[in-house]
Amino acid sequence: TKADPVYGEALTKTWKWLKKKEQETAGEVDFGIAAMEELLEELDADKPAGLNAPTKSAPVMLPAHVDSWAQTAPEPVPSPDVALFLRGPETGAPDVHVCWRADLDLTNEGGEDEAIESLTLCPPSSGETLPVPIGVFRRWLAGVEDQEDRSADIPHAEDEGEGGTAPERVEHDGDGSATARHVIRWRGARTSQADITASSQDVRPGDVIVIPTGHLRAGDFGRLGDGLLPEGTSIDALDVGDRSHRLARARPILRLHPNLVSAWPEALSAKPAALALLENLTRRYEDDPDEIAEALWALLDELAECEPDALGQWDWLPVAARELRKEFSSPARLRREYRIVGGQSLILAGRRRIPKLAGEEHTFSDENDASASGTSHKNGGPVLLCTHLPGVEKFARRHTVGCGLPSNLADAVARAGLLHDLGKADPRFQSLLRGGSPWLAGQSEPLAKSGQMPTTPAARRRAREAAGYPEGGRHELLSVRLAESAEPALLPSDPDLRDLILHLVASHHGHCRPFAPVVFDDTAPEVGYELQGRHMTWAGPTELERLDSGVADRFWRLTRRYGWWGLAWLEALLRLADWRRSEWEETHDVKS
Repeated sequence: TKADPVYGEALTKTWKWLKKKEQETAGEVDFGIAAMEELLEELDADKPAGLNAPTKSAPVMLPAHVDSWAQTAPEPVPSPDVALFLRGPETGAPDVHVCWRADLDLTNEGGEDEAIESLTLCPPSSGETLPVPIGVFRRWLAGVEDQEDRSADIPHAEDEGEGGTAPERVEHDGDGSATARHVIRWRGARTSQADITASSQDVRPGDVIVIPTGHLRAGDFGRLGDGLLPEGTSIDALDVGDRSHRLARARPILRLHPNLVSAWPEALSAKPAALALLENLTRRYEDDPDEIAEALWALLDELAECEPDALGQWDWLPVAARELRKEFSSPARLRREYRIVGGQSLILAGRRRIPKLAGEEHTFSDENDASASGTSHKNGGPVLLCTHLPGVEKFARRHTVGCGLPSNLADAVARAGLLHDLGKADPRFQSLLRGGSPWLAGQSEPLAKSGQMPTTPAARRRAREAAGYPEGGRHELLSVRLAESAEPALLPSDPDLRDLILHLVASHHGHCRPFAPVVFDDTAPEVGYELQGRHMTWAGPTELERLDSGVADRFWRLTRRYGWWGLAWLEALLRLADWRRSEWEETHDVKS
């Protein structure tokens, strides 16, 4: 008798129409495909109003909007909201994506750096996050008591601001309790201490939020997870980061922390050994790191012998232990791979992909050098640059030919694959690939990838400083300069194809759309590399961040020539070729 909150008057009108058809058809309505198709044809003929759910008009998408969206690095400010054009004005509050970690403590001195390091080694995965309406989360973070269930699809006015967003301000309840509720806005490699916040106003729609389980209080779990988690789930079991990491990234990982190990079932025979391993961890590591490696190896042996079927939600533990034991093969190799984070946490992250899971993960990132260069093939050795470049070229040609591109474009994308990583020949980058040891650079054939590439922010900073590599340095910018130095041998005479190749090289890690990142590199050395009998060289900083460098002009010329989606497609063909070649190198014996 009144409008439905979701379907408006259409629900009542449709029901009346169906009752009318029931009377016309001897007491029943046939919902079979053919029969219903006839009824729908009658609807089209009669054109009765109001049987469809109410729709909202969306704004007209103009070229200026798409020009703004095409600029992804750096993103322009302001940038129009895409959702408004996809779904029209929002009627419900947007979500944030929440996950819980038990090994983080943001209240201790140094806890913020330790939390970021731990999350870098085991980043949040989509499989461990749950959607929470942003209004609900902001009230929780602000300490506002709110017992009303707001998890339904029907929006509440106080959850919505202009355009369906959460209110601009949520006031604290005044008891001071919100000060203990610190969370991390996870932004991948860009995450810093500035992303650790206790302010509800810092949270934005779509954020991935990591909550330390130790910061939860009575009632918090029900408010944030009620109806979203299996019945009976306890706070101690909220952290499923290891299992999700393994499934999402096809690589095993084992995080040991008193909070995590304490949640293991008592039936797990290895639990006492794991807790013993974590006792006085820092002091024992300083006294004898090999003793820690021996104890960790013994723990892996004991875990591997457990039967997964008897462990419930911890059934992944024995499986991951077997995979890690197979990968590292000895305590000596463990010694180089495990990480002590803070004074209580030990993390062992596998580098090799699990064949039976490979291809299922969707979280590969190539935005930073740690993920793009910090891998090695299955025998544990590095990948040579002279091997990687022609390998990517072959994959790129296979992709472009398979997509039906004309031969000139296929040749251009393949040539970009051959040139894309030339900048890694920088001796300082070679030092990074060797863990930051400057005396090893230039002593052997340049590398493209190495298992010694630092994986944590602190380790990368130390290695970068030891190698003398500039902060924020981008090897792909040097690749552009080296490729230009080889003209006309390695670049075509056609200016459009030349532009395309150089742009693909510059943008294959997501930058230069339209501007190159600013890098201060006044001590850049002369870099030389020989490819296909052609010697390339560049000395000094690239200066591609300058407005008159031509990088931005080239981007806009190519955008106008190939279209917004066309240029992004060509970029994707090269980036996917680089990814697939890297995956192949990790699972095959790379010899040439």
